[in-house]
Amino acid sequence: MKINAALCLLGLAASAAAQGPCACAAGSTCCRDSPDPDATWECCMDQATSCVPMDAMYTSRCCPKWTVGCQAGSVGCCDPARPYSMPFGDLAAVGQEAASPATAVADTAAGAGSAGSAYALVTKSGLFSTTAQVLKMDPLSGKVLAKHTVRGAVADYVAKKLLGATPRPFEFDARARHFHSLDVLDGALTLLSVDADSGASTSAAVTGVEAGAYPTGMAYDAEAGRLVFSFPTEAGFAFFTAAVPAGSGSVAATKVAEVARGGSEATSAQYYAGYMTRSYNLTAHRMGQKEVTLGAGPGVAAVDLAAGGKGTEWTTVETVDLWSLDKAGSGARVSLAAGAKGFDLVQWDASSATHPTQLTTFAGCYPPLAGQLGGALGYVGTAVAGRVFTSMVLEHTVVKVKQTSVTVDNWVLASYDLEAGAAYVNRLSPEFLLSDTVALGGFGAVAA
Repeated sequence: MKINAALCLLGLAASAAAQGPCACAAGSTCCRDSPDPDATWECCMDQATSCVPMDAMYTSRCCPKWTVGCQAGSVGCCDPARPYSMPFGDLAAVGQEAASPATAVADTAAGAGSAGSAYALVTKSGLFSTTAQVLKMDPLSGKVLAKHTVRGAVADYVAKKLLGATPRPFEFDARARHFHSLDVLDGALTLLSVDADSGASTSAAVTGVEAGAYPTGMAYDAEAGRLVFSFPTEAGFAFFTAAVPAGSGSVAATKVAEVARGGSEATSAQYYAGYMTRSYNLTAHRMGQKEVTLGAGPGVAAVDLAAGGKGTEWTTVETVDLWSLDKAGSGARVSLAAGAKGFDLVQWDASSATHPTQLTTFAGCYPPLAGQLGGALGYVGTAVAGRVFTSMVLEHTVVKVKQTSVTVDNWVLASYDLEAGAAYVNRLSPEFLLSDTVALGGFGAVAA
C-alpha cells in the first residue's frame, strides 16, 4: 500500500497511487518506487514534503521536510526531535481506559488563572477551507479564557501555501506571547509569527542565511531570548539565532556554531544534532531515538552552542520512551512517556536520565493516531510555567448522537502541579475539539 505519510499527518487527502507517466500538478513532485516508467508513483507537495525512496519496510513516500525516512514507526517517516510516529504500546487498551482519576478544578481560586495560562495554536479543517485559531486556557480547569481567529500572513500561509495542511509545530515565546515558525516561501527563508493574545500574524524575511535553505530544527530559547535554528551542511549542521518578532519586515540571523555529524547514527550522538527538541541557555537538546531509522536507543543528548558546538555523549533512558522534554528547575527535566494506561509523566535529572521517576499517569490520554494505518501519528504539546506542567493530548470521549453512543478522540489538557503533586485532566470548556478536524500547530504556557 502506498502511504503519503506527510499528508496523513498534515490532514490532507493523500494522492492516489498511480502507474505510468507522472502527472503531478505544479508545486508538487513525482515520488516513484523505482526508475521503471511503469512503477507506482504519487505526488509530494513541494511546500511541506519531500520524496523518500523505497526501502526494506516501505514503498517510496512523501515525508514532512523536517523528518527523515525510517523503517520504524507507523508510516516510515520519523522526526528525530519528537517521536510523533513511534509506537505507543497497546493503543486499543489505552483507549479503553477511563479518564484519569485526577482532580477536576472548576472556576475557583484553585484554578482560573492562579496557575497561569496555556496557549494553543490549532488549525480547523472545514469542508471548503481551513482556519487557524489561538486558544488561551486555564491549565488546571480547561476553561477557555479567550479565543482568536488567526488573521494575516499565517492565515494565508495555512490556507493557501499549505493548502489547508497542519503546519510544522510553531515555537512559543512565553515572554512576548508569540508563536514562531520558519519556512521557505518563494525561495526565501521566512519567519512566521502569531500574536497569541490577538491572533494577528506577520511574516518577515530572514537575512544572513543561504537562500532557499530549509531548517532541520528550531526551538525558542527563553534564557537567550532568541529563536535557535539549524541547517544541514556537508559535514553536519550550522546553528543560527535570531531575535524575534522582527517588527521591521526582516530579521537578521547570526551564525553561532557548527557541529559535525560524525560517522553514523549508531556511533555518533551528534548525528541528528540539528533536529532540536528544546534549547536552554544556548544548549540545544535532542530527545528521541539515537538510531532514528531503526527506532532504537531512546535517550537524550545536547550541544553547547555557546562553546562552539561542543556535544555530549548519548544518555540512554531505560524503561521508558520519552515523548516530550521540558525544564522544571535548574537541573530537573519532566517528560511525557508512553505508558501501559496512557501517558505517564516522569521526572529526571539533566545530568543522568537513566532512571526517571514516575510522577503520575494520565490514564486514557494518548497522542494522535494514524487511523487505519495503526499506531501513533501526530504531535502533542507540552510546557512548564511556574509550578505547573501542562500538556495538550487526546482522550477518548463518548458522545450521544441520536440515542447512539459514539466514541471520538477529543483534545484535553493534562496538567500536573509540581509543588502540590496533584494531577488534572480536563476537557476544554466550552470548546469541544475533535482530532478528526482539529490539529495542534503549537503550544506554550505563561506563569501567573
